[in-house]
Amino acid sequence: MGFKDRFKNLQPQKIDNNALSEKDSAGSKEPVNPLIDSLKLKLSVKIASIPVWFDYSEEEKQGLIKSFFENWLKESDLKLSEDEKFRLTDSLYSSIYGFGVLDTLLSDVAVTELFISETSNVKIRKNSELTLSEVKIADTVDLVNRLKKSAGIFSEKPVLKFVLRNLIITIVQPPVGETFIAIRKKTRKHTDFAYLLENHKIDESIYSFLITLINEKKNILISGAVEAGKTSYIEALYSAMKNSVIIQNTNFIEEKSYICGGLDDEELDNLISALSAQTPDYIVFDMNSGYSQDVGCGVVSSVRADSPMLAVTKLASNSAATQKITEKQAKADIAERFSYIMQIEKDLFISSISEFSLNKAGSLVMTEILKRSEGEYTYTFAETNEKLQQSDSNPEQPVIQPEPVSPNSFKSRFK
Repeated sequence: MGFKDRFKNLQPQKIDNNALSEKDSAGSKEPVNPLIDSLKLKLSVKIASIPVWFDYSEEEKQGLIKSFFENWLKESDLKLSEDEKFRLTDSLYSSIYGFGVLDTLLSDVAVTELFISETSNVKIRKNSELTLSEVKIADTVDLVNRLKKSAGIFSEKPVLKFVLRNLIITIVQPPVGETFIAIRKKTRKHTDFAYLLENHKIDESIYSFLITLINEKKNILISGAVEAGKTSYIEALYSAMKNSVIIQNTNFIEEKSYICGGLDDEELDNLISALSAQTPDYIVFDMNSGYSQDVGCGVVSSVRADSPMLAVTKLASNSAATQKITEKQAKADIAERFSYIMQIEKDLFISSISEFSLNKAGSLVMTEILKRSEGEYTYTFAETNEKLQQSDSNPEQPVIQPEPVSPNSFKSRFK
């Protein structure tokens, strides 16, 4: 049976053109119409019944949905302009993932998270409130397989986290626990310094300081709790770099990168050695492990920790255990590997930046040069910038110059 034959039973219905309306929710416009919603549901259920749907390319999927929609329009009494046709076709495509009735929840712009288990209805976070939906997934194992296949994931690990279009998906399976799926929508496609400045997460002085660190190829450790925004700051720093590579556990940052989620320690070391031979200016690690080694270039790395001290303790404990050294030596090693630690708090604010150094006794010293308290930043960047300018740097290294404050031409600075 051909693809189009599968949709013959989706009969068009008469519809009042005046019934087409829009609502603005979370900055997105979504058509609201009972017939369109019903059409999305039927189309989603049909697609979910097609085993080979995920073998099609994205272009083929778009073409098939567009062809179906055009045929449906021809048989209906609905008269639409070309703009309305484009908008509704795009809405159909963006609303259909191939997960059946689950697509109806994902297409709701007010829904930001889904939580799916074997024993209860799907929980949704809608307008910041967690509620129980009327949808229940009867076969979670089949859903897991479709999620993995749609994202090209072939790992059999019991815990997986990956990105599918605008969705961040976490899957937990036996023997770790009963099958559980968390799906969270990405709130934005890209984070750069323009976004951080425009949304008042940092100010011009912080921006200039971070650009200076990049110019000087300083090694930066980014610390923060789960979902604090470590990856967002890594993406912002990476977007300001030249001749750099990024290594991720999964493709959360939409850049050409090396995905190392399935690599063991030896394979990862070999990958980094190969990349180092290309002499990049920076190697950026978005791995939440604080990974770093002497790669002969700048390094940015992340670690999951609730404070700078906990981050240092976590890395030092791991180093002491693996290298058979004392805790003092392990902490001193951190100062050798990283120049600064930047702690990220919720909502993409920086709670602190501290400089690493060693005292005369060889012990690690953390000097706080930025602190955020009661919604305000205080910092001592003037002294630090002066020290950085006096440090040895590569005269041939191109320098990224932060442009002066100019509120009237803010966007033009980031073209």
